[in-house]
Amino acid sequence: MKVRKKRRADYPRIPCCIPGCKSSTTTIPPPCESMICRKCWRRAPKRHRDWYARMSSRLTRAKNRNSPDVDRFEKLTDWAFRKVWQSLLESPVDGEMPETLVEELRKIGLP
Repeated sequence: MKVRKKRRADYPRIPCCIPGCKSSTTTIPPPCESMICRKCWRRAPKRHRDWYARMSSRLTRAKNRNSPDVDRFEKLTDWAFRKVWQSLLESPVDGEMPETLVEELRKIGLP
């Protein structure tokens, strides 16, 4: 007897929200419009990723317990995610140097 695998849902392709990254996925259901891919996520500072993980875990626990703190943890989780996202937007992509560093090198006479 042949076993058939359950077919995965096919969602629209969603790109990584970090400029310069060409990754995308079809595994995230709508209404999500962007995501941070695994490669970019690993480039974020560890303390920011850990903070997001902690807040996300507390949010899940608060939801499971029907706690009145759900709103507070949703805000903290959102803030932590935005912190990770902002740090990735400020960091160079694929060996590219930050604009401020390029300006400083030009000032001291290096190309």
